[in-house]
Amino acid sequence: MKSTYKALEVSAPGNLRLVERSVPEPGAGQVLIRVEACGICHTDAATVTGIYPGLKLPRVPGHEVVGRIEALGNGVSKWKIGQRVGVGLIGGEDGVCEPCRRGDIVNCQNPVVVPTKNPSGNQATTRSHPVTFRNNPNGKRPATKN
Repeated sequence: MKSTYKALEVSAPGNLRLVERSVPEPGAGQVLIRVEACGICHTDAATVTGIYPGLKLPRVPGHEVVGRIEALGNGVSKWKIGQRVGVGLIGGEDGVCEPCRRGDIVNCQNPVVVPTKNPSGNQATTRSHPVTFRNNPNGKRPATKN
C-alpha cells in the first residue's frame, strides 16, 4: 500500500487544488477504502461554493463512493480486505427511534448522514465506519423491489 495519495481539495470557496496527503490508518471500528469511483451531488457543489452548513475548510468533497477495503481497524470483523463496498448519502439508521422500531428504517429520525461523518470520497482513499456500507460484489447493482 502506498503511503500517500492525491486529492482534489476545496481550500477556499470556489478554489480547488490538487494536494498530496498521507494515507490514514483506519481507527477503531473503521475501514480504509481504496476509492474506485465517486459520485458528485448537490452537497459537493455546496462544499465547493462554500455554502454547506458548518463547513470547515480545507475539505475534500465527495461522499458517495465505491471501492475496495484496503485495511481494517480494530474491532471490524464482518468485512474483509479486498471486499468491494459502496458508501452512500444515508449510511445507516439508529435502530432505536419510533420508525426504526416499527421496521420503517427509511424514515429513521437519526440517520447516519455521510457528508457530516465522512466527507472525503473524491480522493484515492477514504475511511468509513462499516455501518455506512452496502456490499457490492463484482460491481453489480443491487436488486430493487417494485
